[in-house]
Amino acid sequence: MQSVARVAKRYASYSATGRKFFVGGNWKANGSHAQVQQWLATLNSGKVAATTEVVVAPPFPYLSEVKSALRKDFAVAAQVSWA
Repeated sequence: MQSVARVAKRYASYSATGRKFFVGGNWKANGSHAQVQQWLATLNSGKVAATTEVVVAPPFPYLSEVKSALRKDFAVAAQVSWA
């Protein structure tokens, strides 16, 4: 795991060049409705710098719910799946 100082230095270099730091999360097929509600509450209350782009990709059954409940400065992506 990277040290806090190393992450801070990397983040500062992105900010200095005008690039955004990207954080994305794919939930796979994990999570119950209660867990999704808890994750939404955690994400919505988190502090994120304006120079950070956040994208989450919840399972399809929760896609619409997450899109409507997630704070508007975070993006929602659909997962690619096939049978």
